[in-house]
Amino acid sequence: MGTTVCHRHGFILVLFLSSISCLASKMDVNYDARGIKIEVGRKHNLSDSIPNPRSEFGSSLPKLGNQIPVCRHQNRSRAPVLMFDCKEKGYVFTKINFADYGHASGDCGNFRRGNCGAPDTLRLVKKNCLGKWQCILLLGRGDEMFGPTHCKSPPWFVVEATCTKT
Repeated sequence: MGTTVCHRHGFILVLFLSSISCLASKMDVNYDARGIKIEVGRKHNLSDSIPNPRSEFGSSLPKLGNQIPVCRHQNRSRAPVLMFDCKEKGYVFTKINFADYGHASGDCGNFRRGNCGAPDTLRLVKKNCLGKWQCILLLGRGDEMFGPTHCKSPPWFVVEATCTKT
């Protein structure tokens, strides 16, 4: 009877360690302006039904061959986390055309940096999003995530990216 109990406890331990390992492999990591890792949470698969916080506008350019343009604009107060993705299976972010956390202007395909945006925004978005099908950014951390904006009114986040079929 003692052997059966040991085997059962061993089996339970293996199941526990396996579930911890699986959970760790589904964690997403972002980097802030200082290069410090920020744990965001679970990675989401295309089959996940977790809704994304609504952004103020989505992709507004047509699909071009094997490329999908993606644009997002969101105010930090609207949602502290911004998630955006390539929308189609088999696509990943291959280019970040524009990113600004400040007072950018323009439309998708024609954004312009304002005069008070965080200087590290483009570099950080590239570091956190390229090669992924979905990107998660912590807007609630604002200046801590992207660096100081020096904006006199609340900044907003704008990104224009390109997804390519892999």
